[in-house]
Amino acid sequence: MPVVPPLPMSFVPYLRPQVWGSRHLETLGRNLPPNQPVGESWELSTHPMHISRVAMPAALAGQGFDRLWRSALTGRDSTEDAGDFPLLIKLLDCRDWTSIQLHPDDLQARQNAEGSPGKTEAWYVLHTEPDAELLLGTRPGVTAEDLAALTANAAGPPPVPDETLDRLFVRSRPSVGDFILIRPGVVHSCKGITAWEIQTPSDLTYRLFDWNRLGPDGRPRELHVAKALASVRWAAPKAVMTHWPGVLREQEQTPRFFRYLDAPFQVEHWTVGTKPFRLPPGPMRVLCTIRGELRLRGNGFEEEVPGIQLRLLPAGLEECWISARTGEAELLLVMPESSPSPGEAG
Repeated sequence: MPVVPPLPMSFVPYLRPQVWGSRHLETLGRNLPPNQPVGESWELSTHPMHISRVAMPAALAGQGFDRLWRSALTGRDSTEDAGDFPLLIKLLDCRDWTSIQLHPDDLQARQNAEGSPGKTEAWYVLHTEPDAELLLGTRPGVTAEDLAALTANAAGPPPVPDETLDRLFVRSRPSVGDFILIRPGVVHSCKGITAWEIQTPSDLTYRLFDWNRLGPDGRPRELHVAKALASVRWAAPKAVMTHWPGVLREQEQTPRFFRYLDAPFQVEHWTVGTKPFRLPPGPMRVLCTIRGELRLRGNGFEEEVPGIQLRLLPAGLEECWISARTGEAELLLVMPESSPSPGEAG
């Protein structure tokens, strides 16, 4: 397998049309296919549906990340079977309601012979529309029969009444800066948001209800009601929503970071100024920009990163200085679960 050089990596996005998408990702610099609502930009993936291709560095351009990720993760040439790459990172544009859905855990996925692991996901909200809304978990006392009755009425318009949504689901209004952790088994839906989605490497979704709409082929999209009802974790902790700049742990001097907890991946929210900050050497990290323009500088590279972008910083990158071009900039640093936090480095 090729050895990944100690340089930041970028990838060619995969733009995935979705009935609930729009054209908003164009404003983030994504080159969308014409005349289609696009709901997802897969920014980093080794999932069979899409294997990311390297854009930079030039020496690796066009290569599939499925051949490179072990070296990026370990910092050395590795041909051993280390399982699947532990992350899948997307941009979401949910202009219309996504289906009312959930994701199974690994056990349910195995029991259903899905050939795929379960899924945990987290969203960081970048933009909201005036009508943005989230359904995050069921209300106390809601039963499988209640949810089944919702789907039993899925014969066509009118839309689901507000009082039905109020009775069944925990509803909220999202804000820019919300970080939303959605565990397996939590029923959820959203509309009117653009977000980074950080998740385990699975595309496994069980739809309970799809708002009585038609898919691109003119037919209703498939529902998975029996599997979904069997996978609801009624007693499980619900989705967790945290809003920056609340502080769990903060360094005394800038740059500042805030760590989001309790997920199968680590996510830290960093704010940096114009004074360069040396990211401590360590494991592979994925950098997702949020606000402002970043500068990255190190041995053999110097780059300005404008807008909403992803860069993979491979293990073995001994020197990486991060700063804002002007004012302040914000970013997420994402690491697999087993990685030590850069915020704890000396």
